[in-house]
Amino acid sequence: MNISRRQTLTGAAWSVPVVIASAAVPAYAASGIFAVNFDGGGGANGWQNSVYLNFGTSNGSTQTLTKPVTLTINVIGLNTNTTTQRSFIIGSSNGTLGTRTYTAATRTTTFTWTIPAGTSIPPLATGGNALPDILFSFGDGLAGVNRITNKIVVTAVNGASLSQTLPVDSSVLKDKNKGAISPDGIY
Repeated sequence: MNISRRQTLTGAAWSVPVVIASAAVPAYAASGIFAVNFDGGGGANGWQNSVYLNFGTSNGSTQTLTKPVTLTINVIGLNTNTTTQRSFIIGSSNGTLGTRTYTAATRTTTFTWTIPAGTSIPPLATGGNALPDILFSFGDGLAGVNRITNKIVVTAVNGASLSQTLPVDSSVLKDKNKGAISPDGIY
């Protein structure tokens, strides 16, 4: 009886033991499950203005955080004729806002936003349904030369991954509220 090489290899393949391993995967570990958007432009650039930075899922389902998620955020002054910081107030619907630090040389205010473990994160939205979020309330940007305008940039995310490539820049992504006075992502 002649046994071909193909028959030998087929028999060998069926006789090799297979080991299957599995591990629990946290709900937030899926690549690109979260996203951010900017919803605002309630005033003209450089004047009193407000904007929301919204955080939500990008896949349409609600997820519960199994560990804290921390976003690092920069508020950058765009008027290169001054190193003066424009006044603004921040508040969060959920989570902790870290201490703000200002670097005059780059006209940048940096802070963190930590959303605690156990927080239920709904699909990304705008308006009253967009939680969790940060409200930025900018003061008048009147400066000696022109007005101080700002953009908001998410530079890092720890504890989760975004479907967007970092950094996420408000002046690139633009506002979701296209009918606003300032939908260009500059405030």
